Amino acid sequence: MKKALIIIDFINDIISPEWKLAGKWYAKFALENNIISNTNEKIKEFKKNWDLIIFVKITFKQDYSNQPKNSPLFWKANEFEIFKENSEWNNFYKELNILESDIIINKTRVSAFYKTELENILKENNISDLYFCWVATDLAIESAVREWHDRDYNCFILEKCCVAWDIETHKNSLKNLEKISKII
Repeated sequence: MKKALIIIDFINDIISPEWKLAGKWYAKFALENNIISNTNEKIKEFKKNWDLIIFVKITFKQDYSNQPKNSPLFWKANEFEIFKENSEWNNFYKELNILESDIIINKTRVSAFYKTELENILKENNISDLYFCWVATDLAIESAVREWHDRDYNCFILEKCCVAWDIETHKNSLKNLEKISKII
């Protein structure tokens, strides 16, 4: 069984406490609960074992032509100038241990599969087990785990490497997802 660590949306626009539009609760929860250091420990562990590590982030073109304008989640991204490619704020959070040689996938929706090369990368590397770290538990994690479960992958959620808008939402998402994945 080959493993992959999937790290989604740990970007400044979402997690950095310095950024005006970052979810202040995300940043506060992440810092108080060592989400970044926990994720870095998992990155270190997976690299030591030569397992695949994939970083995924929401990214829109400079002109926002690929932004879903009818999405209640993303419809104002262009007005706030968030998730814009080549923006400092669209970079992965500075304390996250990511190297230029790591696999990075840009997505334009909540799903990491929607019009990305992620599935091809997983198949080419004979991956069967997926381990997840990200923001937000109730959005990207639920979308990914449901989709990947239905594609016959074994899904594992690293609870101490995930965050949602509030603790209640986080726990409710995990409770729903334990039916189709293992919470670690």
